[in-house]
Amino acid sequence: LKVGDTIKLVNPDDDSETLSLKVVGIYSNSSSTAGENGISTQFQPGADPANQIYISYAALADAVEGMDSIRTQTNGTYVFADQDAYEQFKKDVEEMGLDNTYTVTSQDITSYEQSLIPLQNLSKFATCFFVVVLIIGAIVLVVINIFNIRERKYEIGVLTAIGMKKSKVCMQFVAELFIVTIFAMVIGLAAGSAASVPVSNQLLQSQIESQQEQLSNQEMNFGRGNMENGGGNRQNQNITKGGFMAQTVDYMSDISASVNMTVIIELFGVGILLTILSSMTAVIFVMRYEPLKILSNRS
Repeated sequence: LKVGDTIKLVNPDDDSETLSLKVVGIYSNSSSTAGENGISTQFQPGADPANQIYISYAALADAVEGMDSIRTQTNGTYVFADQDAYEQFKKDVEEMGLDNTYTVTSQDITSYEQSLIPLQNLSKFATCFFVVVLIIGAIVLVVINIFNIRERKYEIGVLTAIGMKKSKVCMQFVAELFIVTIFAMVIGLAAGSAASVPVSNQLLQSQIESQQEQLSNQEMNFGRGNMENGGGNRQNQNITKGGFMAQTVDYMSDISASVNMTVIIELFGVGILLTILSSMTAVIFVMRYEPLKILSNRS
């Protein structure tokens, strides 16, 4: 073929319907004839670049007008600045009356969301771990504070006996807890900053391997779970190896964690919350103590 030639296409469903096209340009394509995603072109001849013809939509619509038996499928590709623009476009076309036979999808967004699955699983695990540590830490702090108050019972009795108000004694214990909390948060931030990146990446790698194993099992079972017939499993294995069901997902495998001001504020907020919770036990015990009874019971 060369520019200026005329080619005639025949509708395979109706030989009487033909379409004549004039070649106005020839393009070169570097894509493999193996098809997209490794799918053989014997299953999808349209995926073979040699079978693709580029033509404007208006010209094609005029050419196939009146051909009732020809099967057509229209796809539109749009480019957006970000996901928010895509979601807004999807909402707008639906409100404008897009027919239900059309669907608005984004392969880029789908691939991106699939790549985040291990990271989302890691985030859920980290959240659960944080809640458990928070609860256990609060209980431990309350218990330690109770023992600390009991050991300093005589000191409380002396201070209140010489005229110090119980509220000031309570503030002394609260201030001590806050000072310890500040030093502990500084040490914790330093240790967490050093260990967060390697530990997070190691946990993320485990999540990726788990996700890949899960997808592999699904492909092996062809989406039907474990089958009793061993031959069925072997057939599904062959299809998977042939690439027909192969799924390639580029998972996000590296985390560049950093401690910023937001993280510091959140951590200090949690530390202050735990300090207030544990200091309430000190306030309760101090307010209940009677200084004369404490001193009279001193051996």
